[in-house]
Amino acid sequence: MPNPTEWPVISDDPRVQKPYEDMRARGQSHRMAEMLAFRRPSGTSQTDKAFMQGCQNGEFLGELTPRQRSKYQVLARQAGVSIEGKTYKGSQARFEGDPRAWVSDVDECRKLVQVRNDERARKADLPPVRLAEDIVQEFVSQELAQTPLADPRELREKVIEQHGAPAC
Repeated sequence: MPNPTEWPVISDDPRVQKPYEDMRARGQSHRMAEMLAFRRPSGTSQTDKAFMQGCQNGEFLGELTPRQRSKYQVLARQAGVSIEGKTYKGSQARFEGDPRAWVSDVDECRKLVQVRNDERARKADLPPVRLAEDIVQEFVSQELAQTPLADPRELREKVIEQHGAPAC
């Protein structure tokens, strides 16, 4: 049996690493201890077989109404997405029937998640907006209706100060 100092670090999380080391100290093999420490039995996740089980060719669409099923398929066709051999992952959809949510395997789903995360990161790089422009315009219009001679630029600043998020 390997010396505890020779055991690999399988996780930086002590809630995973400690049980792994305890099981190894009791004589468990590396693979079994790792699987149990992560609480991820082999073949149940992270595999295409498990991911796609019962989902090929949009089989889950049978759970939808005929109208919903048709809508999803039409949206995919219009976007040039073939659903053959794919499954629809609603958890990855931005809207009902999102054609980008049709995936064929675990890797494709991971890539979609990465793209969505990249999109979120780009949006996070935008400067913060204190008050949405449509709301500003609505309040300015209301103010101008009450005081037609007021300066719209001054009203705009007043509206943002009154109703917007605090200045950074």
